[in-house]
Amino acid sequence: MDQNLVGALSILSKLKENGFKPVIEPVLNIVAIEDEDYKEVCRKLWKRGIYVSVCSCVKALRIVVMPHIKKEHIDNFIENLKEVKDW
Repeated sequence: MDQNLVGALSILSKLKENGFKPVIEPVLNIVAIEDEDYKEVCRKLWKRGIYVSVCSCVKALRIVVMPHIKKEHIDNFIENLKEVKDW
């Protein structure tokens, strides 16, 4: 299995554990998380130096998982996401 897809599945698993819902199960290294307030969450993450894109057709945050992403990056991202979502 492609290492980038493994990373995407890893982040997806941790997101689900924390109550986030994927738009679909990833088949590439891209994870999309449903979020009604996706633009504001993206802006708040950006202010923290975390860059995600948005997918406005389904109101979601889009995360592209690259080969250099490690477990600590994923954990940090999820903690920051929970903080900006006030979870």
